[in-house]
Amino acid sequence: FACAEDFVVWLAKAIFAEWEKALHDGGEEIPDTLRSEKMRASTLSDMKPLLQILRGKALGEGVLKKVDSIFRNIAEQEYVEANAKYFQLSIGNATWPVGGVNLGVGKEGGAQVARGSMEGEKKTQMLIRQGKELAMDDPEVK
Repeated sequence: FACAEDFVVWLAKAIFAEWEKALHDGGEEIPDTLRSEKMRASTLSDMKPLLQILRGKALGEGVLKKVDSIFRNIAEQEYVEANAKYFQLSIGNATWPVGGVNLGVGKEGGAQVARGSMEGEKKTQMLIRQGKELAMDDPEVK
């Protein structure tokens, strides 16, 4: 591939094509939660903005490297590592509440909150989350 964007777009399209094929073939390897054309169409619709950003080469270099890494792990069927990279991208090294005790890296109004590396970028977070859902919904993974 000429660039990371091309690879990610190609793999996303391949996953959707495989999902569609599995739906039409009625394969039993598809979990019940994915046996819906409506779910596939909705996921595809949700992914379109991210794919458009990638096609337009408009995703920031730092985020692109992380997204590319996630998709390369998926391609290599390293799903645990892909999931770990997704969490690193979405929440960074933020501390999360554990055992009912809030352990955060910042304070707001007296309450501690966890902050991620992409704080304030809600749309980007949504697009990344949709990419992760697509990857983890791959019938080959289940």
